[in-house]
Amino acid sequence: MRPRNELWQGYFGYWQNRFIHHHLLTIGYSAWSGYQQQGRGVVVCDVVDTVTPSIDWNVDTVAFQQRFIPQAQAEGYLQAV
Repeated sequence: MRPRNELWQGYFGYWQNRFIHHHLLTIGYSAWSGYQQQGRGVVVCDVVDTVTPSIDWNVDTVAFQQRFIPQAQAEGYLQAV
């Protein structure tokens, strides 16, 4: 039997791993589509909702917006954040 994520990933209360796990296809599609249209870049996810430690990832949803930022614009975006 496979151990729970909290055990084998060293759970420290971070929700990012679970978020990526549940939205991997959407994030991956955005990355692939952006790469095909604009070349290298980075996918940025702006999480709209507050993620609480009590979230049930099997039931609850987390609102977020994602976009692909081309490599030429990524440095400026990261400096602005």
